[in-house]
Amino acid sequence: FLKKYLKVNEILHLTFLWICGSSASTSENYFGFSNKTILLYYNYFRSLIANSLKQIENKIRGKMVIVEIDESKFGKQKYQSIS
Repeated sequence: FLKKYLKVNEILHLTFLWICGSSASTSENYFGFSNKTILLYYNYFRSLIANSLKQIENKIRGKMVIVEIDESKFGKQKYQSIS
């Protein structure tokens, strides 16, 4: 965070709001920072999480482990409406 625009306490507070699912516009209203700044940090937080997940072994295993897969993640609709 050395070359970031905000103070450390502001970054931590913004991180907390992001983790809690606060929208960019809500954070913008709360802090008074521009939408561009908020989105810059939200994207940065997402990239930090994505990079850390790439380094973790993503195998699901164990006795009595039930894995549920959501079909929406595959980009295909189960039922297509006819118009």
